Amino acid sequence: MKAIALMTGLAAAALMTACSSSTKTSDIKQTTQYKREQVDAAVRNNAAFVSTVEFDRGSKAVTPASAEKLREMIMNAKANGKIDEVRVAAWADEAYPSNQKKKLSKGQRDLAADRADHIKDILKKDLNVDDVAVYNMAERPNAAENFFNTSDAKVKHALEASGLANNSAVLSGQTSKATVMVIME
Repeated sequence: MKAIALMTGLAAAALMTACSSSTKTSDIKQTTQYKREQVDAAVRNNAAFVSTVEFDRGSKAVTPASAEKLREMIMNAKANGKIDEVRVAAWADEAYPSNQKKKLSKGQRDLAADRADHIKDILKKDLNVDDVAVYNMAERPNAAENFFNTSDAKVKHALEASGLANNSAVLSGQTSKATVMVIME
């Protein structure tokens, strides 16, 4: 019985992946649980398209495979209407900080910021996207951002609620990555 439920779940996940992404099957390296959390993050951010960008540890440069996935996603979005905004949430090489820690080391915060800025440059210069917002996932929203419910706080709380910005062992795989979400008009 468990085997049937598992097979049904895997078949449904494969169908969702095939229908929701232009990525070649050989490029998919994410688990079914991660995909579900990524989709939840997109829904919580009103995003029509979402993709993961990967980085080598310590590097701000986007991997060639991720650059191609990013380009494909933006082209698909443009083919489906007008892009209102692209949101880039970039992680460092360490997991999202806990409630107690609030932020990672300066080196890790700078790395996450550099990664977000690098993706922003690609989106603006190479893919002609006008409005790009970046979010540094190496630091949690501060008290003022939470009080005034700023866009930084909203996006980070949405990512936390989806499970992407969480420091549990299950999600430590989000390090050295960025989540890119496209919001359509």
